[in-house]
Amino acid sequence: MPIPPALLAREFFSRDDALASGVCDADLRTACKDGVITRIRRGWYTGLPVPWPVDRYRVDALIEQHLHPGQRPSHHTALAVARLPLHEPDLSVLHMRWRGTGRRQRSGRAHLHEALLVDSGCRVARAVMETALLDPESALMAADEALRTSRTTANDLAVWARRLAFERGGSGVMLVHRLADGRRESPGESRSALALHHLGYATTPQVPVTGRLKRYRVDGAIDGEWVCFEYDGRGKYADPVSGRVLPSEKVREDDIRDQGWEVVRITNELLDDPALLRRKVEGARLRARRRHGMGRRVAAA
Repeated sequence: MPIPPALLAREFFSRDDALASGVCDADLRTACKDGVITRIRRGWYTGLPVPWPVDRYRVDALIEQHLHPGQRPSHHTALAVARLPLHEPDLSVLHMRWRGTGRRQRSGRAHLHEALLVDSGCRVARAVMETALLDPESALMAADEALRTSRTTANDLAVWARRLAFERGGSGVMLVHRLADGRRESPGESRSALALHHLGYATTPQVPVTGRLKRYRVDGAIDGEWVCFEYDGRGKYADPVSGRVLPSEKVREDDIRDQGWEVVRITNELLDDPALLRRKVEGARLRARRRHGMGRRVAAA
């Protein structure tokens, strides 16, 4: 018997739900083999697409909350449930926060956090700053995306930054609070900003550049200097078929360089090699100084 559409439309369903709908264990095994459903954990399935490990992780967190109503996702688990970007999170542990008054129910995979602070309703902001205690990189990516899409506010982030600043890992909280900026348009730009900060560079995102052909915005620039950054995400500047750089993007970059800018293209590989990133940035700064002397760039209005 095929899996009923009503079950496939749910975010998850149990073996008991399937049996109650007339589906047997053999039908479930066949559906899993054919890719119609995916087994998330023993006795629990989903019919929705889960192409990435974090997608399975998100559904697993929802199942955990369903099984233990006194728990709520926290830290990067809450960000995964909210579908906010994360950088290589630890998917082996479900971070859950106990919000009940009775005896806590534990499960093998879940790490239960005490609900030490009252929930102010700023759930995304809280999850961002909880994540910053453990993983500032993922927290900044999520914060920038949440600000850009109006899923949180700078004030909400500030509230939770103050509440968690003196917890273990509080330095990461203050760092994310200081750097979070809704102008960044991709997780890669957030990663780049954090990497450049760690290298000692003060940068501003989405800097306008008036070219000969049109007005552009570069992903970021060093404050007061003629060095800008473009994050090269997969396919951002490439033809989807050939993989070659699109002519229009080559023209754009040449026009930006013609205005006196040195352009540093940042890739994921470069972010994984801070020493090489520093050498590339310092090389661009040296070329800019040779071209402009010690003159400072005045920020555009």
